[in-house]
Amino acid sequence: MVAHDATLTYAQLNRRAEELARQLLSRGVHVGQRVALCVDRSSQLVVTILAILTAGAVYVPLDPESPPARLAQILDDAQPVSGVTVSTFAQRLPATVSWLCVDDSVGEHRPSPLATTQEAGPLPGPGLSADAPAYVIYTSGSTGQPKGVLIEHQGLTRHII
Repeated sequence: MVAHDATLTYAQLNRRAEELARQLLSRGVHVGQRVALCVDRSSQLVVTILAILTAGAVYVPLDPESPPARLAQILDDAQPVSGVTVSTFAQRLPATVSWLCVDDSVGEHRPSPLATTQEAGPLPGPGLSADAPAYVIYTSGSTGQPKGVLIEHQGLTRHII
């Protein structure tokens, strides 16, 4: 994977996504639950999306440039069990969510103290069905109020391929 901030082999990308997925699972994230995501466009965004999906969770992307009231409305509606962000955005985000700050610099990535993939067993994400939810995107619609639209894995796969 090549991003403006880093180049990762698929093995590195997979290892980092699995590490973060295990951290999410250790924080009580379960299959099908929503996880808020507020990370800028970077290699960390790709790692985080893959981690949330690997944990079997559903990601709810947030635009860090959105007004605080809109972010609060989305979080109130989505009811995420956790959130993932970077330190540069953490203070702008509502404290109604337990935020996990990930390092925004891949060069400064530190392995987690969690067990390795071989020791910890399989992750739930790969076993999900095609109609399992993948992410919820919010649109403003005609009323100006954020409305969530659920996208299933099969829709995401068809979009990517």
